[in-house]
Amino acid sequence: MLVGAFLPPLDFFIINVALPSIRAGLGASSSAEQLVISSYAGLYAVTLITGGRLGDLFGRGRMFFLGLIGFATASLLCGLASSPWTLIVGRALQGVTAAIMAPQALASIQAIFPEAEKPLALSLYGAVFGLAAVVGQALGGILISLNLLNLGWRAIFLVNLPVAILVVLFGVPLLRETRAQHARKLDLGGTALSMLTLGALIVPLIEGREAGWPAWAWASLIAVPVLAGFFWRYERRLGNRGGAPLLDPAALRAPGLGRALLIALLLYAIGAFFLLFSVYLQNALHVDALSAGLVFLPFGLGFLLGPLSTPFCTRLIGAYVNPFGMGLEVVGLVGLAWLIDATPIGMQLASMPLAAALFVIGFGQGARAAHADAHGDRTRCTGAFRHDRRHCQLDAAGQHVTQRRDHRRNFLYGPRHASGSGRHCARVHRRASLDFVVPRRRRRAGHLARTCTRRADLGARGRPAELRP
Repeated sequence: MLVGAFLPPLDFFIINVALPSIRAGLGASSSAEQLVISSYAGLYAVTLITGGRLGDLFGRGRMFFLGLIGFATASLLCGLASSPWTLIVGRALQGVTAAIMAPQALASIQAIFPEAEKPLALSLYGAVFGLAAVVGQALGGILISLNLLNLGWRAIFLVNLPVAILVVLFGVPLLRETRAQHARKLDLGGTALSMLTLGALIVPLIEGREAGWPAWAWASLIAVPVLAGFFWRYERRLGNRGGAPLLDPAALRAPGLGRALLIALLLYAIGAFFLLFSVYLQNALHVDALSAGLVFLPFGLGFLLGPLSTPFCTRLIGAYVNPFGMGLEVVGLVGLAWLIDATPIGMQLASMPLAAALFVIGFGQGARAAHADAHGDRTRCTGAFRHDRRHCQLDAAGQHVTQRRDHRRNFLYGPRHASGSGRHCARVHRRASLDFVVPRRRRRAGHLARTCTRRADLGARGRPAELRP
C-alpha cells in the first residue's frame, strides 16, 4: 500500500528536471510546460476526496488496484506522447487515477493495522510520502542521463509500468479488502463544479500571457468568483438537505481547522521551489539533468533528520517547533537567494554553501511537517473538549447548572465526586488542555504534584458540605 503513497508525489516531482528535455523533444511552449505540471496537480487535488469515497463504497483494495492500473496506463500514454497536448492529457489522467489510488493506502492502514502497530505504519507512510519528493528529483536526473534504450525523458513515465505490474501480481493475493461501514455518497455535482472553477482560473493564467490576453482569458477570470459562488451554494444546499457535500461549509467552522489549513498551505508551498530551482539550474546555469537532480540530495537528508529531531525540539521549545521550522526554511531560502545574487553571471554556485542552504531548508521542512501532524492531533482533542464541554453545559433542562458544578468539582477533587457527565467533561478538560500545552511525558509528574497541592490547599480552606467526610 505504500506504493500508493510513493507514486503520486514521485510523479509530481520527477518531471521537474525533465521539463527542458521535454521542451526540446516535443517542441513544447512555456505554457504547455506549465499545463503539464498544473493538469496533474489540479485534477489530483479536486478528485482526491471522491477517490477516498470510492474506496469506502466499493472496497479500498479494489479501488487501489483499479487506480494503480489506470495510473500505469496513463503513464504509458505519457511515455508514448508525440505532442505536448497528448502529454497534457496523459498527465491529467495520471492526476485522476492517482487521486483514486492514494487515499486507499491511508484508509487501509487505519482499517487493517491494530492500534499498537498503527504509529509505525503511519510513520512509514509519512516518511515515504516525504521521501518521494526528493527521490523524484534525483531519479528523474538519473533516468534522463542514462538514456535507457534511447528513451530519454520518456523513461520517467515508463518506469511506473514494471512497478505497477509487480504490485498487482504480489499485492492482489495479500491485500485484505476493507470498506467503510457507513460510507458517504459521491458528490459528482460538486466535483464537476470544482473542476470547472479551477480550470477557469488556471487555463487563462497559463495561456493568457502567451496569447496576448485575449477576451476569452479575461471572461474566464471574471467567471471564477461566479463559479465559486455557485459551488459554495450548491455544497451548502446539499449539506442542508442531509447529503454528503464534497466540501461541507459547516466543517470549516470546526475549532482549529483554519490554523491547520494554513499550516498545510505553507507546508506544501515548497513544491513551487522545486520546480523553479530545477528550471533555473538547467536553463540559466546550463547544468545537466543528472547534476540538477543530485543537487537536492542535501534537502532530502535534512528532510529525513528534521522529523527525528522533533521530539528533542518539542522538549526544548514546546509548541514553537512549527515557527522554528518555518524560521529555518526562511533562513535557508534567504541564504540561497543571497548565494545566487552573489554568484557572477556564468559561474556555477558554490557547492558547500548551496548544500548547506538546501540542508537547512529540508531540515526546517521536515521538522514542521512532523510537528504539524502532532499539532493536528492536539487540535482535534481540543475541539472534542470544546464540543463535550458545550454538551455538558447545554444538557437537559434543570441539569446544566449541576453538571457545571460537577465539572468544576471533578477537575479539582477527582472523578469520584461528580456525576457521569461531569466526570467525562473533567477528563476531557484535563487531557485536552494539558496535552495542547505540554507533551504528555513531561507533564505527568508536574500534573500529579499540582493536583495534590491543589487538593491540600482546598482541604485546608474547607470543602463544600456535600463533599466532607
